[in-house]
Amino acid sequence: GFYNEANKTSAGWCLRDHTGNFVAAGTYCYEGKCSVTEGESIAVLEAMKDMEQRGITHVIFETDSKSVVDAIHKRRVGN
Repeated sequence: GFYNEANKTSAGWCLRDHTGNFVAAGTYCYEGKCSVTEGESIAVLEAMKDMEQRGITHVIFETDSKSVVDAIHKRRVGN
């Protein structure tokens, strides 16, 4: 979410297991504004960091941001 009057951006994520049951969630609030793509990227990055801290592997990340997915796939192949 974006809070123009407060000059803040928030991001959140939800973790589910292979059966779709809720496991964990996280939210983050940042000072300053950013673009929608930057906000979506921050949410994915923070989710990745949290999974690493929890020792969770074999994760499938989902987002509704095609720009973020495209950027991750492009980086993944080394471009």
